[in-house]
Amino acid sequence: MPPSVIGEGPDEVRIILGDKQTFVVEQYEITQGVLTQPAAFAVTLGHGLLTRDLMQQALPGTPFELLVGGRRQFKGSIDGWVANDGGSGTSLAVRGRDAMAPLVDAFVRSEKSYEELTYAEFTTQVLKDALGDRPFELIYSNAANRKTITGSNTSGSVTGERASAAKKSVHAKLGERYYDGLLKPELDRAGLFLWASADGIFILTEPDTKQPPTYKIKRRRGITIDDASRGESEVISASFTNDASRRYAGCIVHGRKGGGEESRARIEGKFPDAEMARMGFDKFLVFADDQVKTIKQAEYLAQRKIAEARREAWKLEYTVAGHTTNAIDGGKPVVWAPDTVVDIEDDEFGITGRYYLENVTKRRGPEATTVLRFMRLDDVVFGEEPPAGNATAASANVSGRSGATVVASYPFANLFKVTFPEAS
Repeated sequence: MPPSVIGEGPDEVRIILGDKQTFVVEQYEITQGVLTQPAAFAVTLGHGLLTRDLMQQALPGTPFELLVGGRRQFKGSIDGWVANDGGSGTSLAVRGRDAMAPLVDAFVRSEKSYEELTYAEFTTQVLKDALGDRPFELIYSNAANRKTITGSNTSGSVTGERASAAKKSVHAKLGERYYDGLLKPELDRAGLFLWASADGIFILTEPDTKQPPTYKIKRRRGITIDDASRGESEVISASFTNDASRRYAGCIVHGRKGGGEESRARIEGKFPDAEMARMGFDKFLVFADDQVKTIKQAEYLAQRKIAEARREAWKLEYTVAGHTTNAIDGGKPVVWAPDTVVDIEDDEFGITGRYYLENVTKRRGPEATTVLRFMRLDDVVFGEEPPAGNATAASANVSGRSGATVVASYPFANLFKVTFPEAS
């Protein structure tokens, strides 16, 4: 059978169904992300066989592998298809999801309590209960998978320390989903994410913002395809949103320490959005949380709330030609993939620095393009507790317009020279 190749060279896309390769992929959309699971694809297959024969090759549940430029992106099972018979012939639109799909789809069939477990142990037990007899493997770093998908030589810095932390007891309720209802809310509290590798291995980890950059985007007026061949990605379109109505000059969190024999006392934690303060805004997010017992917890929670507001309001997206670009070190072409860091120089938007690539969507119809969705490194803050050493960790891209680096340390108000309102 002829292979399912579309595009040229490193941008070719192949779908392997079972132990066979499909015919021609006429158009497709492939989505991979950190915050949204599972990875998924939708492809339209052109063919020379009868539609009924192709339907048999792509029956729901059929294993598949998806490759870009010869590099496996993910594997899983076909969800289904839609056959369309028009004036230009019959086509089959096929959809599938990666190895996370069985977990995402599974419901709790009997109530159960998970007690005195680390996040790694809890995730392992939930996977066992949700997947039944299906074998699986769980690891705690995305570094090796990142190399597999992209073809790059970059390393990683995440070791799985968060996954070894102890968690609170939780009870699985009959009829709730194992992933959305039970597992994900607990992982959110720890700042952990679960996704599947290109080989179907489960990865429990956190976004790796300290890794070296894998790609470079250099955007200036008049860029040509020749420039792109020298490592400057050809940007087809760009979108940059910065909505101050959804952001705050700072966040103040109130909690209470003590209890029992120790007298109760009010505590307060603060964190600023220095960019908003510099622009003259003085609105503050203020709330109370009885679960906050220390000043450090209050300050980190305030930081996380500011990061959430910034992620919601600050959005940077590029559409680039093809699905690959030259490696930042001048090596062979690498495939665009999430959980990577990109060095951006954008003269048009005035953006310079390193940014976290959270979501990648590859499309063809008829041109091959890739949509890249970014976050500022400072805004990649998740979980209720900071990782070890986070209080003095370096952070970048505070303004979103430069690569300047600041060091976060307590008290935040003195560092950023933001005047917080007095507590009433």
